[in-house]
Amino acid sequence: MKQFVLFFTSLLILFSCSPTKKVTHKEIVVWESYNNKEHTVFMEIVSRFEAENPEIKIKVERVPFDGLLSKIITASIANRTPDIARIDIGHLPRLAYGKVALNLSSYGAEQFIKTNLLPVLLESNRVYVQGKAGIYGISDQLTNLALFYNKKLFRQKGILAPPKTWDEFILTAKKLTNRKAGLYGFSMNASLWWILPILYSYGADVLQDNNTKCALQSKEAIAAFTFIQDMYQKYKVESGAWRSGAINPDQAFVNSKTAMVFSGPWNLGNYSAIDYGVSLLPATPPIRSATNVGGTTMIVFAGSQYKKESYQFLTYVASKASQKLWIQKLQQVSVNKIANKEMHHLFSPVMKVFVKQAEYAHARPMIPNYDRLEQTVNPLLYTLLEGKISPEQMAKKACNEIQKKVLSELQ
Repeated sequence: MKQFVLFFTSLLILFSCSPTKKVTHKEIVVWESYNNKEHTVFMEIVSRFEAENPEIKIKVERVPFDGLLSKIITASIANRTPDIARIDIGHLPRLAYGKVALNLSSYGAEQFIKTNLLPVLLESNRVYVQGKAGIYGISDQLTNLALFYNKKLFRQKGILAPPKTWDEFILTAKKLTNRKAGLYGFSMNASLWWILPILYSYGADVLQDNNTKCALQSKEAIAAFTFIQDMYQKYKVESGAWRSGAINPDQAFVNSKTAMVFSGPWNLGNYSAIDYGVSLLPATPPIRSATNVGGTTMIVFAGSQYKKESYQFLTYVASKASQKLWIQKLQQVSVNKIANKEMHHLFSPVMKVFVKQAEYAHARPMIPNYDRLEQTVNPLLYTLLEGKISPEQMAKKACNEIQKKVLSELQ
């Protein structure tokens, strides 16, 4: 009996002296590039996630937004990628084609986006790789264009409200234009991305058949090209801001040299010196107002050790609860449509316009060589504005060049 007691006592001493076994966490590394205010809110979301999921640890590493794509490619080659990264939405197709980003379709990403996020974000995160569609990201932030107008110039001409249709837009711009005084109704950026809202509002698109064919020869696209050319050539209400050496639209708007521009929420502070308003972009009845969309999305890397948990974190960031916090702290348009609706009262009148405009947004062509698409279309757009080619010629040449220089690379 004495020996048993001694043995039992020895066991107690042994176990009491043994080091406590550490709780192991699944550590997920996230590369993010938010500004300081956004980072603070993001870290609060991270803390909430960790509290609700104690088995998962989120390690956040801040990285510069500029040059991030190169950093990701380098890390991928060296097999040193994190689990998650926040990227420009335009970089998603390249990372999907390169098999760097994980296809999230099998995790229920499509249904999650359909149920919770703005409609445009489904197409913004869908990429066709070798003809097969997949969802490769969950959006965390978005921006879009709307119509900015100078209220003072509008009042001087007795214009009571911004235009709702493109016909009204031309009539309004005519009243505001005084070429001798160097005043114009509108200034535009002449690139494909900036004219997408016009194309979309006319019912046109750039690509079709799962991004395998050019769609710019449609009657809708030709009508949009006609309108774009007429603004400068026929109606003479566009300032020629796209010409070499001309004042860019933002500066012309700030200097009250142009009454209307397309712009986004990133310019609210830059325009603070003038009395401006924001409205939905004009429409082409019966089609509603339309805009394009930019912003960022979050991807899970194909090499992640914790793919399921990483996807879980992505959906948490985009969830209603997290996005309501985002709106409350930052007053930014949310990717979550339910959060936008429930927190609508917190938005300023200007931001309410962007929230509404986002409902009419379209994704840009989600192809890995989108830059080549811009490089192909933009010179033709300049030629169109100069009146050197007709809208029909523009459409035909654009499609021929797109098929040869852009889409052939994807086959």
